[in-house]
Amino acid sequence: MFKWNCDLSLFKNATVVIPTISVANVAQLTVDLLITNTSAKRVGSVWSRAFIPYVGMDSFDDSLDSQTKDLSCMIELYQTASDILIFQIRSPYANKFDIKACVRELVDTLKGLEVKRLLVLTAVYDHCRLPLELDDKSSAAEFRYIESPEFHNQHHQEIEHLPLKQYLQGSRLSEATSSNPYCLKHCGTGFAHDLLSACVERQLPAVVFLSFTSDGFNNMLAVKFFRLISTWLPLSIGERVLFPHSWKFLTGQPDRLMNRDFNRHFDVGDDLQFLKC
Repeated sequence: MFKWNCDLSLFKNATVVIPTISVANVAQLTVDLLITNTSAKRVGSVWSRAFIPYVGMDSFDDSLDSQTKDLSCMIELYQTASDILIFQIRSPYANKFDIKACVRELVDTLKGLEVKRLLVLTAVYDHCRLPLELDDKSSAAEFRYIESPEFHNQHHQEIEHLPLKQYLQGSRLSEATSSNPYCLKHCGTGFAHDLLSACVERQLPAVVFLSFTSDGFNNMLAVKFFRLISTWLPLSIGERVLFPHSWKFLTGQPDRLMNRDFNRHFDVGDDLQFLKC
């Protein structure tokens, strides 16, 4: 079901980031920021019949004189200087049957390639919050995590300091409840549930980072998500956030952002302190 156009040896002992097709495309927007701000290099692409075929212009380079212009496709693979591998998925999956088989095959492949751990990015509709989550006014209110047993045993201490909390409708997985250990099937999370379930079954260390949101203009939430991830993973980034060129074509921008140049570095100053996690 997968055709890999990349060097598979890159995956050995690597941290892999995968965004799911989820509500408001927050995961995809966050990955755009990860790729742009780490100057990640495109190292390949992946084809799968589970996803709708797609081809488009290069999302990260719109210069007319570029000598290395690439076309974007349904699934792209990027590598950072710190050897973190990042998937960018630009096309929705075709049907539920194919995506389940696709996810199982993907996890089997990653397990066989000896990846170190998997970070899954997704989003949940705001209306799925529990009362306790609605009452949460802390800095970690917008973000939650769910981890597999292997991730908890090997890497949990690395995320303890992050401004996010355990997902209340999920829990740390255990063998006793492995058949249905958490509730990630809310509308909006895409294939995150199937992906984490496969990781648990194959004993691949995996953690899901999720945000609460609604449809609409979510670039600012993506910036928060990006900063959250950058406080954990060893990413070489500056104090300023660089927006990808493709964001020029997003619709629904708030009036206060209409005059900003999305091609240039974006300073997170005193007037935008709310962007910081």
